[in-house]
Amino acid sequence: MQSVYVSLILFFSVLGGFAQTSSHIHKCSQQQHSDSIRKAHPEINELINQNEQELQQWLKYTSQYPQVQSVITIPVVFHVLYANEDQNLPDDQIMAQLDVLNRDFRRQNADTILTPQRFKSISADTEIEFCLATQKPDGQPTNGIIRQQTDIPNIGNTNKYYRPTQGGSQIWDPRYYLNIWVCEITDTLLGFTYLPGEAQPNYDGVVLNYKVCGDKSYIPAPFNMGRTLVHEIGHWLNLQHVWGPQDGCQYDDGIADTPPQEKSNSKCPNTVVLSCNNGPNGDMWVNYMDYTYDQCQTAFTYGQKNRMLGTLNTSRKLLPSSQGCAPPDTTQPFVESLKVYPNPVREVLNIDFNLSNQQTTTVYIYDITGRLIMSSTELMDIGTSFIDVSHLNSGCYIASISTSNLNQKIKFIKTDI
Repeated sequence: MQSVYVSLILFFSVLGGFAQTSSHIHKCSQQQHSDSIRKAHPEINELINQNEQELQQWLKYTSQYPQVQSVITIPVVFHVLYANEDQNLPDDQIMAQLDVLNRDFRRQNADTILTPQRFKSISADTEIEFCLATQKPDGQPTNGIIRQQTDIPNIGNTNKYYRPTQGGSQIWDPRYYLNIWVCEITDTLLGFTYLPGEAQPNYDGVVLNYKVCGDKSYIPAPFNMGRTLVHEIGHWLNLQHVWGPQDGCQYDDGIADTPPQEKSNSKCPNTVVLSCNNGPNGDMWVNYMDYTYDQCQTAFTYGQKNRMLGTLNTSRKLLPSSQGCAPPDTTQPFVESLKVYPNPVREVLNIDFNLSNQQTTTVYIYDITGRLIMSSTELMDIGTSFIDVSHLNSGCYIASISTSNLNQKIKFIKTDI
């Protein structure tokens, strides 16, 4: 019990400024990250547009031919990056955050009674749940919490949080796991993520400020109910902010049952906020995708539910079949191996490692004449290394992968098609 009191004192000391400076807090920087990555890599717009077309086709089909919906459970791995023990959150605090996700996404949170009557009819149980991973990508047992000590200040503001050789933690295959990096971020930012298709596979997940991970048993108001992560996972499952990609009534989140809204709301309005001719009900400031305090966020809508489920049937369609939370099979012998794909490759070559322990791995890329083109070295055990080959000319290449116990050469084709 004493350790809990100590943790509370520490968190109050680091979070005390949040309540006083909340007007300067950016609850989420998803849109800034989205704008930045689309500007730097305009080629991803084609994939994003394709994802949206598939999603819209799914929504249209299911509206005409309603499906029997079973609850979808998403395996989660928390990567706790800590520079000191204050940041090394205990397992109980991680579990408290997981409980928040399950209550809020299933509309089992006790404060649903605070949802204004005018919005109760559109407030939905999303039928999405979350579980801590019980097995690693190789099938070995895990508790779903990875701890990595780092000496990088505000590592969440850098591109190092997902780089194991630079103080970060290697992503688990994002096709089958939701990766959440809990770490230090500048105090003005609570978290961020990317919409499906925006992020490269080596950082496709959520970054969460460690100061807002958990619930009010561990952290003080106003961002003390774990709803920053609820908000970010909404983005990860393809939801925009309720006012859309930018301020202004000409923008929208693309969902029919969320009222049009000019901009974000802050604190807890506790009144009808009118904008964009949305009377008499006004802005839905109780929506998890607004910027209000945790204590007044209570609902997703049916339209948001359908869009998230559509995403889990299209661009994130492998997650519902993930075995990440299945009981691990400890009877199978461990075999070291690796896998290289796709082949042919257009932009990013994926190398899946399945090693018995953490080893220095080096990937050499040669052209067909045997000339060394590039190399990459990092510490790996279980996970995927992502090699950017987009700058290579079309043709045949050889990937030579070397570890302590494995040495393998694989021929691959680079294509621009």
